[in-house]
Amino acid sequence: MEWNNILRELNYYLANLYITDFNHHTKLRLIKLVGLPAHLMEFPSPAVATWFYIMEFAEGRNKLLPLLELIASPEEGNGDDQFLQGAIAMLKAKKDVKSVTLDLSNWKGGNDLQLSREKIMGKKSTLLPIGFLENGTEAAKAVVRIVLGNTMATGFLIENSWLITNNHVLADMDAAESAIIEFGYQIKKGVRLSETKITELKAEYSCKLTPGLRESPLFETNKEEDWTLVKIDDPAITSYGSFKLSNTGVRAGDFVNIIQHPLGGPKQIGIYNNIVQYADQDIVQYLTDTNDGSSGSPVLNSDWEVVAVHHGGGWLMDKASGQNVKRNQGTNIERLKDTIKKFTEKLV
Repeated sequence: MEWNNILRELNYYLANLYITDFNHHTKLRLIKLVGLPAHLMEFPSPAVATWFYIMEFAEGRNKLLPLLELIASPEEGNGDDQFLQGAIAMLKAKKDVKSVTLDLSNWKGGNDLQLSREKIMGKKSTLLPIGFLENGTEAAKAVVRIVLGNTMATGFLIENSWLITNNHVLADMDAAESAIIEFGYQIKKGVRLSETKITELKAEYSCKLTPGLRESPLFETNKEEDWTLVKIDDPAITSYGSFKLSNTGVRAGDFVNIIQHPLGGPKQIGIYNNIVQYADQDIVQYLTDTNDGSSGSPVLNSDWEVVAVHHGGGWLMDKASGQNVKRNQGTNIERLKDTIKKFTEKLV
């Protein structure tokens, strides 16, 4: 395979993707999995030189595409990486992309480095297919505003008309019975933000929850894990759809989006700086912006599947480093899935 622009971009991209693999453990594992003789390989510095060597070595043994496909697999946590998928498709089709070398006189950065070609700027590509936005708009219909007296929060629908929010939002059946669920409380498409008066907004549809009876509840909650599950028995809400729960999990470095009602206001989404900083089987910590009223929002991956239930933020303990850090946090959806499945199946 001739070394081309796509391979050059992959070289930089992989160097960033595995920038913390200082001891080469991950690279060695990948190399062995595709059947390359690791004992014959070298790992020169810096990282871009390492990956240039790995790619050249793999290509010389017809293992480059299998290696890239392994890296881009769901098992490696990169199944939703559009850059990797697109690059592999282009290599298979034996196609290239045009690029241009920038003359330093065309910019004012004051750097002596020769600039060539566009680059992915971080460890992972933030590029997404345009359909991502359309899918997000559709998914957002299943996020609701919860009105409980003078208090407001957020919740979301999963399949079979069950609503999930936090325990600190709906702590018991009495709270659930008194809550009002509002759909479509948001600034509409085509309306200029600068011309919108929030006081004039109204929800598209409102309904009540159906927590059931004490002897046969349609309500389940967990104070420690800070989640509540409650039924909505209203056929009209089926048009608002529902979220799927992620089966692939979440890890540090992933991107997550939160659709929410911050400060109890119109539905909004955080789309900048949405990086997971820490994740284990119990919690997920991220940099995505939220505010009071965002409690109970779905934390979503790039396929708009739920990976966590947002419940708060501030100065939190990073379990990996033991340091106090300022982040937002949610309950990992893995903590809920078995209980949700057993509870909802029991009531079918």
